[in-house]
Amino acid sequence: MASTYGSHHGFSNNHITEVLIQYENIYQTSQATEPTMEQVAKWILGSEPVFLQHIFQNPWQSKRTADTGLWFLDGEVFSSWKSHPQQERESRSLLWLHGKSGCGKTVLCSSAIDPLRSFCKESPDYVLLYHFFTITDSQSQTRGTLVRNLAYQLAVYNNATRSSAKAFYTQAGEGSQPVDHEQLLRDLIKVPKRVYIIIDALDECTEQLETCKVIRMLCEQKDCDIRILTSTNTTQSLQTEETLTDLKRYKIDISPMIINNDIENHINELNLSRQWNDDKNNEIISYIMANCDGS
Repeated sequence: MASTYGSHHGFSNNHITEVLIQYENIYQTSQATEPTMEQVAKWILGSEPVFLQHIFQNPWQSKRTADTGLWFLDGEVFSSWKSHPQQERESRSLLWLHGKSGCGKTVLCSSAIDPLRSFCKESPDYVLLYHFFTITDSQSQTRGTLVRNLAYQLAVYNNATRSSAKAFYTQAGEGSQPVDHEQLLRDLIKVPKRVYIIIDALDECTEQLETCKVIRMLCEQKDCDIRILTSTNTTQSLQTEETLTDLKRYKIDISPMIINNDIENHINELNLSRQWNDDKNNEIISYIMANCDGS
């Protein structure tokens, strides 16, 4: 006599259907409670728009003349800061570019993004974040925007950070509780093995001292490997100078002697010889180099 698999083993078709329905209900419930990254992003950003850093960063990269800045990107200081073993991190977690207005600090910070991004691609556990303070956009100039921007970039960076961000969103009552951006940054930054952060033009921040406290907090994290590249003008506040000087760091003072070759390469790239003969061209270049004073 023929029998079905279910009846032969003590399971009725109704029982199997019931189990399948229960499983489907459990699956649907789990799917419904899994927050989306759109929800998480809205929780982090609130009513503020996403501060699109590439809008400010890309033009600076395009302004860079080929083969300029190599003294920095291929130099020993940048290489050591980027690659030294984690156990040495506490002594040199900060790389500080310091120089007068117009000496190329923002171009250097922007130029560091691609090599650092390539370096991070070699290890899925490495992360790159960046923020450019800019005097032309007041939204960029506050400590709050910096912290929120870094937290947002980190939250959406990769699967590991997205998963952690969703967990923090759930813990915050499905985003019903207001986000503490600094605490979220502290928590998320522990997820990757190493985090590179570029913070350009600190002197253009309207809350320099408070922002320096954030930099100090990040540099002094004991349970994660954080490396910060920042730049300041010679006109930054005394408190900023003292705070950064107090941290154990690499520091590059960008003097005319360091960047004169870059300036000359840039002038040559302009191809002035199309407008003047060689003698006039050389005269113009000599005059510019004698009077540019590193900017």
